[in-house]
Amino acid sequence: MDGSNVGLVEAPFQPISMQRDNSIDLVRGCAVVTMVWANLAPFALIDPHPLWFRFIGSFAAPIFVFLAGATIPMTAFDHRHDFSYYCQRASLVVLLAMAIDMAVWREWPWFSFDVLYLIGVGMPIIYLTLRITPTARALIAAGILLGSAFLRDYLGYPETLRHPPLGAIEESVRSALIELDDNILTGGFFPLFPWLAIMMFGSILGTWRSRALGPHRLIGPKPVTIALGLLVIGMAGWYFDPGQMQVRSGYSEIFYPATTGYLMLALAVVICALIACDYLRDNRLLEPIRKLGRSSLFVYWWHIALIHIGVHAWMEPQHLSRFIAVYAVVMIVLYVSVLGLQSQSQRLAKLPLAIRFPLSG
Repeated sequence: MDGSNVGLVEAPFQPISMQRDNSIDLVRGCAVVTMVWANLAPFALIDPHPLWFRFIGSFAAPIFVFLAGATIPMTAFDHRHDFSYYCQRASLVVLLAMAIDMAVWREWPWFSFDVLYLIGVGMPIIYLTLRITPTARALIAAGILLGSAFLRDYLGYPETLRHPPLGAIEESVRSALIELDDNILTGGFFPLFPWLAIMMFGSILGTWRSRALGPHRLIGPKPVTIALGLLVIGMAGWYFDPGQMQVRSGYSEIFYPATTGYLMLALAVVICALIACDYLRDNRLLEPIRKLGRSSLFVYWWHIALIHIGVHAWMEPQHLSRFIAVYAVVMIVLYVSVLGLQSQSQRLAKLPLAIRFPLSG
């Protein structure tokens, strides 16, 4: 691919470390902190959740989805991974999503179409789009964003998702299967329309950030100015198009459904977070957050299991002060788990991929 078309902003930028990208790890870590906040709320905080509370937890998902798209060109160009590599990784992501549905939630898989399904389905698609220019990808992503509202109006967006339990009778499962394609396209927690567009926008930044095409960091007045402009536009977009902001199965993020206005704001928040983390990437005080980001996939499934087994099964929803105390305990357990996991990194590297993958970042 011609690297001349991949720039989002011009130099000067500083090179990224040839080991891990500390900025990406830090952004992921920040997403983890707010993800746990949002996903704990249905089980540990009494309703209704105040808007400011909902707002805090509403940007972890777009960060994860955006970075999932960004890392595909970064690894494809830097490590020369081919299509089969991403199909293999996508299969493992989907299998993990299915395992969570069946082992933790005791539900038939795929019906929720949660974020891991989106990433798993999207990975091969995003890889194939790397053959076209970033400009063409941006136009496709914009088309997905703009077309999603019309498709959602046509197919519908249920306030309550149907995801039958494993013990459901055959007729119940068959009835739910009728809605499965709608859930995947527009009605699930993270349907392809519009969330695939966020992955695609992420791939544009990943192409530009790829070391193989020229190492870049978002440092300097120009990217900061652009990001602040995007943030103002995004806030205006969300203000005029906030959507229904449904509460789904107790989850109260403001993206049910994800309107074009919200996604404009989410993209701006992600870019601002990347810029902030490029400036703070080597700050030692933020090392705990970086560590969480390095093991984000492990933290994802472990925090779901921890909330379901250790919180939901033993306590009723609490007032905000007690919720914060429970949240602090959950974060401490997650952090200690991550420290233990990362201390065994050399041993884990020798394990088969199928076992090593869920323990990764």
